[in-house]
Amino acid sequence: MAGNNFDFLDIIFNALNVLDSFSSDKIGTAQTKKNKKLKYWAEFFSSIFMLVGFSFFFLAIRDSKDIMHISFLTFLICCLIGLLISFICCFILYKLDRFYFKRVSAMITFCGSLIFCSITLILLIYFKSGIFI
Repeated sequence: MAGNNFDFLDIIFNALNVLDSFSSDKIGTAQTKKNKKLKYWAEFFSSIFMLVGFSFFFLAIRDSKDIMHISFLTFLICCLIGLLISFICCFILYKLDRFYFKRVSAMITFCGSLIFCSITLILLIYFKSGIFI
């Protein structure tokens, strides 16, 4: 009885593999067309995230007199929340098959700028809301 269930699952997985092999050829040709259009998309989005992050950081500390009174634990929690947000964004990009890079340096730059942008966003929310202070 249990063998029949596993045979049924094997048939389903084989059918999915066959369907996946047909669709991967079409995706591969579409990927090459997209790569020609957006050759430097990682660098473009990295620079956008860095500019947004610097502007958030400037807005967060511009009028804040409480920047010197922030505790290490509060800063650490803001950093961990920012890391969590950037991990979720990268995981979503990975699941949508958009998280691929030709060079390791492009991946490090993209992820670093995303982390910086999300941490500064959390710090901006922390300082400007007044709820947490």
